[in-house]
Amino acid sequence: QHKGSTSGADEAQSSILFASLMTEITWIWKFVRKTPGEVIKARREQRPSDIRFNDIQRVEGNPNPTNEDRLFRGVAQRSLALQFLKFESQLLANRTCRRQGLIPTFVRNHLYVTNPKFAQQCIQAGQKQLRVEEALRSAMGQKEDPRAGTGISALTALTITPFKYLRLMQIPSFIGHLLLDSAKVDLPPRESVEGSGGPVTIRVHILDVLEHISKWFNDFQKCYDGTLTPLLDVSFANVDFKEGIDISSARQLDHPILQEVDKARDLNGEAG
Repeated sequence: QHKGSTSGADEAQSSILFASLMTEITWIWKFVRKTPGEVIKARREQRPSDIRFNDIQRVEGNPNPTNEDRLFRGVAQRSLALQFLKFESQLLANRTCRRQGLIPTFVRNHLYVTNPKFAQQCIQAGQKQLRVEEALRSAMGQKEDPRAGTGISALTALTITPFKYLRLMQIPSFIGHLLLDSAKVDLPPRESVEGSGGPVTIRVHILDVLEHISKWFNDFQKCYDGTLTPLLDVSFANVDFKEGIDISSARQLDHPILQEVDKARDLNGEAG
C-alpha cells in the first residue's frame, strides 16, 4: 500500500537516489521488451577469466557508460553476492568455518580474479543490492517471495553514484520514497497504440513498474549466471532461480551476511 510521506535524518541521500532512479525508468521499461537470452547473446564474449569482473570494470572509471553497461555491472555484482551467499550458507550449515574473514576466503578459493580487494568490494556492492531488495519485500508484505522486488536492483544499477553513497542505514528512507502515492512516472505503453495521432504515455506507479521489471530481471539473472557455469562451483551453477535465493534465510541460520554488509558503512569502504 502506498504511503503519504517519509521523514528522518537520511532523507537527503535517499531523495537523491530516488530522483536519479526515476529518470532511468523509461530506459529499463523499454529495454525489458528484449528477451534475456538475446541480450546476453549479443553481449557475451567467453573469456578464460571471470567475465563478471569484465562487466564491472567496463564501467569503473568510465565517465559515460551506457545504460546497458550499467545494467550488466549491476547484475554481475548481484551474481557475486548470490554466489557468496550460497557458499556461506553451505559452510554455516556444515559448521565447518569461522565467521570472520569469509569474504576474503571466498574470493581467494572460489573466484578467478587478480585483484582480491576489488572483488571484495564488488561482493559488498551486490550485498547492498540484496539488502535493498529484502527491505522492499518487507515493505510490500512479500517477505516469503524471494523473486519479488528484484527489479529494484535493475534500477539502482543505472544510478551508480547515488546508490554508491546510499548508506545502509538510509535504505528505509529510500524505500519510503518508493511507497509514496506520488511515485509515478509517464511511460510509453508496452503495446503500440495505433491511430493515436501523437505520442502516447501512461501514468504508472513505480511499484507497478517494479513488478513488471522483476519478472524480466529474475530471468535475466538466471540467463546471465548460466553463461558462467564453467567458472562457478557446481553447487551454485545448479541453483534453480525459479525458486530464488531468499536472503531472509540468513536470519534463520544466524547468518552473518548482514553483519558483513554493515561493516561497510564507511563510504570509502562501500562499493556501489
